[in-house]
Amino acid sequence: MFDGSGNILGEIEDYNNDIWNFKILPIILIEPNDKLSNVPVNPVFKWDGPNDVYKYEFWLSNDDDPDVENPEVIIDVPGPESLVYPLDGEFPLEDETTYHWKVVPKDVNNNYGLPSSFSNYNSSWEFTTRGYSELVGPLSGTTILGSTSI
Repeated sequence: MFDGSGNILGEIEDYNNDIWNFKILPIILIEPNDKLSNVPVNPVFKWDGPNDVYKYEFWLSNDDDPDVENPEVIIDVPGPESLVYPLDGEFPLEDETTYHWKVVPKDVNNNYGLPSSFSNYNSSWEFTTRGYSELVGPLSGTTILGSTSI
């Protein structure tokens, strides 16, 4: 401990010389799984992070940015560790396209958590959206060009 002038209070021997260590808990991406294909265009993203994270940012990029360093999408996620991707968002996902995602922690002052060699929240996962849906015939109960219901 120090006084107002920065001088140590007492003698150095007065202080406990125990060495303490700590561990930075990682953010663990859960779903969609890494390299998963046939993912719907409005997937549910889930992750597990440290208990005291105030909020997260969800980052998404296309295949040109696999490390998600310049995300095309940034979404604030206050609260639970999940996000349902909106179908009608500013960046709708396209069929048969590969994307990369990551989650970044933020504190109460909107500062990003610092990456370190002990924390893996800088890693990103990839997924590929499903192929186009194909209609092979009329749906039951539909009318085609003024004909009767099927």
